[in-house]
Amino acid sequence: MNKKSSEKTINQPKQARSIKTMNNLLDTAQQMLIDSTFDKSNIQEIVKKANSSVGSFYSLFKSKSNLLETLLDRYMDWLIDLAKDFNTNKKNLIPDIEKRAELFINKFIKVNRQEAGMLRARFIYKLTNEDSVPAARLEKNKIFLIEMMKYFEPCIGQINNPKPEEALIFILELIDIYIGEKIMFEADRKVSYKKLREECLRLFINYLGIKYS
Repeated sequence: MNKKSSEKTINQPKQARSIKTMNNLLDTAQQMLIDSTFDKSNIQEIVKKANSSVGSFYSLFKSKSNLLETLLDRYMDWLIDLAKDFNTNKKNLIPDIEKRAELFINKFIKVNRQEAGMLRARFIYKLTNEDSVPAARLEKNKIFLIEMMKYFEPCIGQINNPKPEEALIFILELIDIYIGEKIMFEADRKVSYKKLREECLRLFINYLGIKYS
């Protein structure tokens, strides 16, 4: 195994104390991403902010990049749980694609505003990672999309596109990128939540050829 591939291996903690230390380091890294200080900081500075130690860091992560990887994995796990919740919460199961899209977009914007550090993590990863996205995260993204397809499946007939499933996946990925860039790059301009929601909903229904109510 070469150095780059080995750095993508995450040491999963088994003891409660190690799990607490890992989450503390991840939370600290996320806040530093929000503050735009993560990419300029070294490991010593990260562990100092986390009131941890370099030894504890290296017992959990192989590098600063590996910490970023783990942070992104945690974010994907959270999104998967969010998507599954859409399929189990009865109030979300409205048989109208526009209403379902609005519920999804509302929640997704709120999540990304709360987890703004994850947006910077994805941006930094794209700039610094020379390899492809790790297979584990691609699989998690696939699971997320499968859950979202289940959510929209009862309304698939409302999509006016010769390949409705492919079109739906594309627009979900596009909205993810659009929301992320709006929140991260226009933070100083205080993007209106209502305006962003309306833009995303319009993008969704126009691309899928859905009659706007």
